[in-house]
Amino acid sequence: MKKTLLILSTLLIYSCATPYQPNALAGGYVDSDYGDGRFKVTFYGNGYTKMNTVQEYAKSRAKELCAGEFDIINQTVRKRAGIYPVAEIIVRCTK
Repeated sequence: MKKTLLILSTLLIYSCATPYQPNALAGGYVDSDYGDGRFKVTFYGNGYTKMNTVQEYAKSRAKELCAGEFDIINQTVRKRAGIYPVAEIIVRCTK
């Protein structure tokens, strides 16, 4: 019974797009404080997450870190291992 529950839980985690969350098994955001109001935000999606979704989630995290407004200094969106979308942005808070 426990083994079946574990398998079903694992399938559920990996069968859905990555939600907006800190980085975990199914992906999520990671951020680094560069100082002077600058942050690097990376959002890792899974195979079910769309490229524009990881980009929007990275911007959402930047908005939280900057308490609102920010300028994007650098932005890349790519696929890791050919299927997992990753968005990485470096921002400068404007407030």
